[in-house]
Parts: sequence; C-alpha cells; structure tokens
Amino acid sequence: AVLSMLLCLLPGIGVLTWKQAKIKWDLMIFSAGAYAVGNAFDNTGGAEWMITNLVNAIGLDKLNHAAVAVILIFITVFSHLIFTSKTVRTTILIPAIISIATTVGMNPVSLALTCSLGIATTITLPPHSKVNTLYFGTGYFSVLDEVKFGLLACLVHSIILSGMYFAWIQFIY
Repeated sequence: AVLSMLLCLLPGIGVLTWKQAKIKWDLMIFSAGAYAVGNAFDNTGGAEWMITNLVNAIGLDKLNHAAVAVILIFITVFSHLIFTSKTVRTTILIPAIISIATTVGMNPVSLALTCSLGIATTITLPPHSKVNTLYFGTGYFSVLDEVKFGLLACLVHSIILSGMYFAWIQFIY
C-alpha cells in the first residue's frame, strides 16, 4: 500500500501532487480525541447515566409507541453530535433502545434495526467521519456549510427512517 502511494506521488508518474495531498492533521487529532472521550464515557458508566436521565426527563415510558419510535430515531440520527464514533454509539445506544423497547412493550428488533440505520449518520461536522475530514480538507466548503447541510440532511434522514419504520420495518419482525 505504501509503495502504491509513493508511485502515485512520484514526479512525472503520480496522479496527485504533494500540495493536493495535504491533510488537515488538526481534525485527525480531534477525531482521535473524540473517540477516546466517547470510549471513556461508555467505560465509566457516564453513558448509561445519561440515557437513564434522558428517558426519565422525556418520560418515554409514558408515551405511546409511535412517539417513542420517532423520538428514539431522532436521538440516534443526531447522536453523532455527542459521540463521534459509530462503534461507541452502537455500543451505548442499541442496548438502551432494546431495553427501552422491551420496557414499553414494543418490538425491540424492528426498533433497534431502524435506529441502527440512524446511528450510521455522520454528516454534520468534519471530525464525525474520516470521509467528512477528507471532503473538508479539500477547502471547497466551510465548517458552517457542512453544519447547515448536515443538520438538514439529518432532519430529512430522521423523517425517512420514521416513515420506513411505520411503513414496513415494524411489520417484518
């Protein structure tokens, strides 16, 4: 892999110049720090504490099933604003969603499946995924541009996932 990369960058042969290959290392370091904070939050029990308080504050156990599904879908789609790592979000949220669904009498499999599609959303800020960091590194748009587009895309994604859940996912399992 390194040899292939070097061949691409050799003068006269390469398809990419060193100037074009510039990487925003500050964003890479921020991403690594965010992953570490997310893992520490999960390992210390902070994530469980936060989810318990969130459920109590919203009163999910007192709402109807449709409202619970929509709220959890929105939470999972926008969860990347708190935890940048998809692995950390999955580790924290899927067991909590299964537990909440079981507690309120919903099918945990269909709700967890839909919410897992929401967890895959990582479009709002450059450090939320390596791809976002690479796109941002091109310099064609600002962080504010990405936030505007990302929040709108997350809202649309939440609505689409909610529609999918009510249209067919809840009936599959």
